[in-house]
Parts: sequence; structure tokens; C-alpha cells
Amino acid sequence: HQVEHLGDPWFTRSIAAPAGAELGYHALMPLEGLMMTPVTLAFGPSASYNVLSIILPGLLCYAMYRVARLWLRTQAGAIAAGGFFGLSSMLTWQAFYLLNIAAGALFLPLALEAAVRLRRHPGPRQAVILGLVLAGAVLTDQESAVLVWILAVLALVPWLVSRPRRAAAPGEPAGGGAPTRAR
Repeated sequence: HQVEHLGDPWFTRSIAAPAGAELGYHALMPLEGLMMTPVTLAFGPSASYNVLSIILPGLLCYAMYRVARLWLRTQAGAIAAGGFFGLSSMLTWQAFYLLNIAAGALFLPLALEAAVRLRRHPGPRQAVILGLVLAGAVLTDQESAVLVWILAVLALVPWLVSRPRRAAAPGEPAGGGAPTRAR
């Protein structure tokens, strides 16, 4: 409704009218709401909910399959890992009853893959991809976003700690920086 009417997605007058209510503490999914706007406009909100409930287990399977391909040698093992994750009883139940938590769980393997790819091939492109994944998690489910951020940090900390330091050039302090003048 807020996207369709170009309103603030974090506030509504439809709850507690006429004063309205802040939506920051509600189980909202602004990213999914925005992505499903065409379906919602064409077929209604229940169709959007049903489409998300149907496709989410498949998306969870695919996201975990991609992460598993980073470590497993066989494609069969990666497919099994994706299936065990995306079709687990807990996540399929969440996909039908608490859609925001299942959608938030989708960002766990996405963040892990982005962090591992950043570690393997450091660069601005990989960093931007990880940043977009972390931002998407915040716009999906704030509770799951905390877990996604923790996972990304835990995946990156060993790499950041073990990175070799740049050697200092002659006449430069050991920590880098401007050269010093001898008197």
C-alpha cells in the first residue's frame, strides 16, 4: 500500500487511526513487499503471500547449493546440502507460517557466500555485493539480519586478522604514513 501510494514504508495511518503507527517494530518485509508489488497490484496481497511461500523453499535450496559449491567437490553433495537446508522441516514450516523469518534465513547462505568470495578475491565489486546482501537482510527481517551480520563478521575476521601488513619503505615509519626527515 505504501509503495503504491508513494508513502513512508515505516509509518501507516491504517493502524491506530487517525494518529497512525510506526512500523519499525513490526514483522515487515519492505524488500519483498517492493519486489512483489506487481503481483500484489495484479492479484492481491494473498496471492503475493502464496507466491512467496511457494518459491521461498526453492530459493533457500539454491542459495545453500551455491555456498556448498564453494567447498564440496561433487555437485551431488552440493545439491544434497541445498536440499537439506531449504527443505528442512523448520524452514518449510517458517515459509508457510512465519514468512519473514524464512525470508531472513535466505540471507544466511547469501552472506556466507559473499564473505567467502570477498576473502578469495578481494576487491570493491565483492565488497559491494556483500554490502548489498547485508542491506537486503536488514530490509527483510531485522531479527535474522543480526544473525546474518554476525555470520559475515565471523567469516571475515580470520581473513582480516591474518592479512600480511605492507612493508615500510625506507625513511617511512613502520606503521606506514609520511616519511620522516633526518636532522
